[in-house]
Amino acid sequence: MKKLFSAALMFTALLALAACSGKSGASSALAGKDQPITMTYFFPMHPSDKMDMFSDDAPGFVALREKTGVSVKWRLVPGANPEMQNDQYNLMMASGDITNVVCNTVDSLKRYSAAWRPLDDLVKGNRERYPNLNKYIFDDEYCVKYLADADGKIRIIPQLANRRIGNIAMLRKDLLEKYRLKAPVTLDEWHAVLAAAKKDGKIPYMTRAGRLGLNNLLEGYMDCVREDYFVEDGTVQYGVFDPRYKETIDVLRRWYAEGLIDPEYPTADTTRWWEAVLRGDVFATFDNIARLPAANLEYIYNQNNCPFRLAGAGPMQSPRTGLRTTIAHYPRVLLRNAAISISAKNPERILDFFEYCFSDEGYILMNFGIEGYTFEYDENGSPRQYPDWVAKVARGEMKHVLTIKDMPKNMRNELDTDYTLDREDHQLLRQTRDMYRAENFIREDWLLSMSFTSEERETIAPIKTEIDTYRSEMLDKFIMGIEPMDKWDAFTAQIQKMGVQKTIGIYQTALDRLSK
Repeated sequence: MKKLFSAALMFTALLALAACSGKSGASSALAGKDQPITMTYFFPMHPSDKMDMFSDDAPGFVALREKTGVSVKWRLVPGANPEMQNDQYNLMMASGDITNVVCNTVDSLKRYSAAWRPLDDLVKGNRERYPNLNKYIFDDEYCVKYLADADGKIRIIPQLANRRIGNIAMLRKDLLEKYRLKAPVTLDEWHAVLAAAKKDGKIPYMTRAGRLGLNNLLEGYMDCVREDYFVEDGTVQYGVFDPRYKETIDVLRRWYAEGLIDPEYPTADTTRWWEAVLRGDVFATFDNIARLPAANLEYIYNQNNCPFRLAGAGPMQSPRTGLRTTIAHYPRVLLRNAAISISAKNPERILDFFEYCFSDEGYILMNFGIEGYTFEYDENGSPRQYPDWVAKVARGEMKHVLTIKDMPKNMRNELDTDYTLDREDHQLLRQTRDMYRAENFIREDWLLSMSFTSEERETIAPIKTEIDTYRSEMLDKFIMGIEPMDKWDAFTAQIQKMGVQKTIGIYQTALDRLSK
């Protein structure tokens, strides 16, 4: 703890020095734009990444270097081990031996906000040099509120989602036709289709996300009330105290007893779930929209052209408002964001690098690679990856150039330029995408945009950890019938005793800061 505290003091002193010299840095923003530099970069790898993907001669990074004049010296952390990632990050911050750029989650970066250079002085309003960073950060109300620290300044360059539609309900289109039932909207209609699937010998509803996957299915029905913190009408509330959430637990309890929910849902296992889906054993599930083409391609090519087809379904309808809304979608800001150390000597040039990453040309490079190497443009002018691209990588015939896909970049909608083939799996995905857009199903989740001070985090953490563990255990017991529902009031009273009101108050304070 002493090391961390000393490092924090050092960061504060450095920040004060940076503030004193901020004007001169801004006034010389255009100087040396073409001067080549090398920046050091702490980067938690994606679990599918390999070390050699980050070699200096990887075509994607060669192209980035040629476009920006910036070379990257990586300090890589294996992404398959979150504990190792956090340990190495905290050790680096405590030691003071900080790379020029550090990549991490927004929350992790904000824990050391004094270590990072504010973007406000260098980027905000400087549209001549940084038009894309202004467009995708400072011109976006949500990003401004989400990225800003408690002092109102932005120190984080975001990795923005390139599609908004994330997790959705999916069901077997072929079985729905067999049962002669329409796509379900209301709670009763969902019950009817799940009951028909059970009668047909299928697993009516199976999820790999545990209880979260059950909550996701009924999210629209309960007006996006979460089991813990949620925001409604500008007020932070706690889900288990809301009658709507208790009603949802009653529904899940009945459905579990009726066998409409996978009885092993608490021990969700991705492998077991996906194998069951691909065998055709599952009628309905809830997962990433990209699973639609993935599963249907498996059916088409590896299951002897069997007629199984997953189709997307919209959120369940609220019986109170009649609305169908969900916040179970891709957050605007993803996991691998960047911050520039206040000790970095060339912040403007580093920002030139990210300015290119946020350009439309940079978007193509970072998502599709290099024209003629990993993709070509189709007749509609959309970038299309070569069909045998993955096979070429596997055979070692080309370097993997899409490693940079997980770096900060803009949010041009990938679904506008992908899934354009006439195959049925692409058609089903486009139909789902268009339905979510046309019906405006996605609700913005302002809870994600909150920023906490270090003191607030220290107060919240121990209370929240204890409550989360207790709440999770009890909710599963209620759903599975282990605990009777007449103990619900005692359950919520215990959460009150554990200090939840203190954390709700801190969340409300953080929410109120957003409106200032």
